[in-house]
Amino acid sequence: MTKLEAWRFCLSRTATDVLILLDADAVFVRSADSLELAGLVAERDLAMVEQTRLLQMGWRRLDYWRHYCRTSLTAIDAHAKPPSADRFRFFNSGFMACRRKGLGEFLEWADGVLPRVDFNRAAQRGAALTDQDLVQFWTNNLHPEYASTLDWSWNHCPHWDTGFPRSGARVVHFSNFYRAPTPEVIERMRSAGTGGSNGV
Repeated sequence: MTKLEAWRFCLSRTATDVLILLDADAVFVRSADSLELAGLVAERDLAMVEQTRLLQMGWRRLDYWRHYCRTSLTAIDAHAKPPSADRFRFFNSGFMACRRKGLGEFLEWADGVLPRVDFNRAAQRGAALTDQDLVQFWTNNLHPEYASTLDWSWNHCPHWDTGFPRSGARVVHFSNFYRAPTPEVIERMRSAGTGGSNGV
């Protein structure tokens, strides 16, 4: 849950109302001004891209919902009822726009629930719980009114987007599935951030 610690650190070091949080393996490839970024959370406190596919496993939205019901939900609160499949959104937290209040409320809830999370239950199913599992529970079970869905361009990744790299991407995410960026990924990020190799 290192990402949660990083988010707490951000809140402690700035008084700004709007925060833009990126994973260590994500990078802006197009500029965005403060007004545009603030507009992402004009109506709701959190904004992320919904991850609807996992190409190498053939997953679609329904598979993410099943995974959530069988693993995340039961480990966080075994008595909670899942949202319907058509309402479920698997938000990817590799890029998140948020208002200070919304992020603070999420972190306060996470601090309270983490001691009760059944990590062993998830491990028995071959899964490792991460910040994203908490984000899914918060945005799907507790406060679906808190989060809005951004278009793909804010979190463009070869693991879930066909036709990578696409023109029009704003943020490219070289997701390494919870591991630190490799030297190769760092070099690709450097190239993408400076517009080299067509942005990737």
